[in-house]
Amino acid sequence: MNNKEKFELYKQGKLSGLDIDEWTEEIKWFAITNNKPFYFDVSTLSNNMVIKGLEEGYTRLFNLDIIETHNIPDDVYIDFIRKAPDNSEFFSPFEAEKYCKCKKLQKHDIMYELALRYPMYVYYARQNNIKFTNEEYYKIADIYFEEDELDRPFNWGDMPLDDKHWKMIVNDEISLTSDEHETFIKREDCPKYVYYDFLAESSKYDIEKLPSISGEDLYFYLQTKRNESSYEFEDCCKYLLTQKHCNCTDLDTLLKKDGSYIQYMRNPKINLCKAAIDNSPDNIKYIDVKSEDVYLYALKKDKYENVAKYIDEKHLTPKIRDYLGIKEEVKSKYPADYYVVKFECNLADEGNLQKVVCIKGSEMEEYLNKEFSVSFGNLEDNEIRVVKDYVSYEPIQKEIYNMLKKLGLDNIESGYFNMDYDLEYDKDNSEYELY
Repeated sequence: MNNKEKFELYKQGKLSGLDIDEWTEEIKWFAITNNKPFYFDVSTLSNNMVIKGLEEGYTRLFNLDIIETHNIPDDVYIDFIRKAPDNSEFFSPFEAEKYCKCKKLQKHDIMYELALRYPMYVYYARQNNIKFTNEEYYKIADIYFEEDELDRPFNWGDMPLDDKHWKMIVNDEISLTSDEHETFIKREDCPKYVYYDFLAESSKYDIEKLPSISGEDLYFYLQTKRNESSYEFEDCCKYLLTQKHCNCTDLDTLLKKDGSYIQYMRNPKINLCKAAIDNSPDNIKYIDVKSEDVYLYALKKDKYENVAKYIDEKHLTPKIRDYLGIKEEVKSKYPADYYVVKFECNLADEGNLQKVVCIKGSEMEEYLNKEFSVSFGNLEDNEIRVVKDYVSYEPIQKEIYNMLKKLGLDNIESGYFNMDYDLEYDKDNSEYELY
């Protein structure tokens, strides 16, 4: 049987292409136009036949083995891509990656047309250093955002967006995954109105995830919470400011806009105290630090009669008393030489831990205001306690103290009482300082 006879049987479906001895141009074209398997070396296809097939829309000719072995004009590829069916195999994530690696396709105009049909190409084109103009990115983004969030196989990331796309994000006209939304918010070119829309809808945990937040933006966020619910407002202030679960780059800006926020900050630095006072000298009532400069700063900001009433006696140093014209020394609340201080703390409803310690009378005020935590073995509740809320005490003479110290009974405890809580807390929290 000669080749012509075999071709006739092949056309009738009575003979496999594997039995064809010589693949003539006619037989190759028949295989192309009838979607038959290519049982021949595709590199033997003529350029003209490939061009003709592409112009007639035969997608199998847009094949990497054919592309890499033929010299086809770019405009032929571009025209073919524009007309190719949406379900073509090269419009898929895995195939897009392979096609973008083909040197003969790594051309701006070809990649742009592919990206317009299937935006995944813009992602891989970028990996291969093929860049588009902003206007071209905008047109690709139009296609990208038309897809449902689950059908977008990549994150747009930091590629250019037009203002209309940002407005679509704000107006919820675009369905975004949480990762996409987070990426857009962190972009340097994110418009302020988009960022503030995000802040208004955010939880305290969303704020915690931000790499940083300015004092002005934190003020905006907390004010929205203040307007929504007093409970939520207090909760956010304690979580973000007291427990420091946000990285605010300029807390002084926050305090200059509303100095009352300093009441939620533990051991604020002097510059933060002064920022709160700059907002209003009355904010001294929220400040409890061992720095007479802070209290003098507040007194000099306003008539001292209006500020002095907020300064606790423990902060009336000789310099402040002299400034206020107070000549008499404030009498000590704890005149005895020593006091026996007795702790009793419940730990996670598992029982009470106890501690007995002897403290000098001159140190009682400071000691009663110390913060501490407790634990017992592996059991701990992470609660921050203040000494005065968990103790009773009574005075003792110096002789009794000496006897207790000699017997090793001047500081005993069951469980573990971490009385250096502030020191440990401060190591990773440079925005606050100890005093």
